[in-house]
Amino acid sequence: MVDVQEREALARRFHSEGYNCSQSVVLAYADVCGIDLETAARLSFPFGGGLSGLREVCGCVTGAAIVSSFVCPYDSQNPKSAAESRAFVKNIANRFR
Repeated sequence: MVDVQEREALARRFHSEGYNCSQSVVLAYADVCGIDLETAARLSFPFGGGLSGLREVCGCVTGAAIVSSFVCPYDSQNPKSAAESRAFVKNIANRFR
């Protein structure tokens, strides 16, 4: 089981090292996603600063959405998966609010 407090501390550490909010979240869960740290940092970079600095959706939320695509993935063979994936991300966003 994933210890959320440990992941939060890890995300804070990555952020203190200069990664943006989205990167920090994805980097903290890279092992859960099955991706290496460099890929995690590259994949999530554009979402920092509220989508490349536009100050729209918080990078923490977009980082969580990226992670969710690995833990609650869309599957073209399962019609319910799109709704399940969207519901998962909406729950994350609502909890963030």
